[in-house]
Amino acid sequence: MNLSKKQKIILVSLIVATIVILLFNTLITFYLPGEDRGSFGDSYGLANAIFGAAGIIILILTIWTQFNEINNSSAFQNQQLFDANFFQLIEIHERTFDRLRLNGATGIEVIDLFVEMKMEEIYQEYKKNETEDISLKGQSSIFLKDSTDFLKAVNSYLNSLFTIVNYINTQFPSNLKNESLKKYYRILGSTFTRSEHILLKYLYADYEGDTDNLNDRGKYVYSSLKTLNQGIGWENDWYKTYKSKFFVL
Repeated sequence: MNLSKKQKIILVSLIVATIVILLFNTLITFYLPGEDRGSFGDSYGLANAIFGAAGIIILILTIWTQFNEINNSSAFQNQQLFDANFFQLIEIHERTFDRLRLNGATGIEVIDLFVEMKMEEIYQEYKKNETEDISLKGQSSIFLKDSTDFLKAVNSYLNSLFTIVNYINTQFPSNLKNESLKKYYRILGSTFTRSEHILLKYLYADYEGDTDNLNDRGKYVYSSLKTLNQGIGWENDWYKTYKSKFFVL
C-alpha cells in the first residue's frame, strides 16, 4: 500500500491496540473461576466486535490508498504540465534570441560583440595597474557604460528570460522537492553561452547593494537576476583571463 508516514503510524497503532485488547480479553477469561467460564463465549462475542472494527479499519485503509493514488496521479499530471510549459517557454525564449538585431549583428552575435568590446575595456583598465583588482561593481560600471542602445536591443531577450524565472518561482508544483527546483535552473543555465553569463552577472552586480530606491520594474529585474545567480551561479574575474587562449565566449 502506498501510504504516507502518518497513515502508517495510525495503521500500526490500530493493529497493536486490537491485538492488546484481544490478548487482555482472552487472558482475563482464562483465569476466571470455573463458574464464570460461561462468560467465555461472551468474550469471543467481544472479539467478533473487535474484528468487525478491524474490517472498518481495512475499509479506511482502502479509501486512504485510493485517495493517495488520486493525489499521486494529480501530482504527476501537474509536473507534466509544468514541464511542458517550461520547455515551451525556453523555445519561445530561443526564438526571441534569434530575432535580436543591432548594428548588423543578429542573434547571439549581438551579445557576443558587445561583451567582447566591454571585456576589452575592463581588461585594459585592469592592465593599468595589475596589482589591484577591479571590484565587481567597478567592472559592472565599465561594462554598462554607454550601453543604452545595447540594452534596448536585448530588452525582449531579458523580458523573455525573466518570464521563465518567474514561471519557475510561481508555478513550480508544491509537492515536488526543492532539489527538483534546482534542476530546472540547471537546465535553464545550460542554455546560456558564456557571453550571456557575463552579461547577466554584470547586470546583477549593477543592482547589488543599491536596491532601496528601486521602482517596481527594477525590483522585478533585480529579483529575477538574484534568483538566477542563486540557482545557477556565475564565475568572477573574467577580465583576468580574457586574453588567455582558454577564454572562449
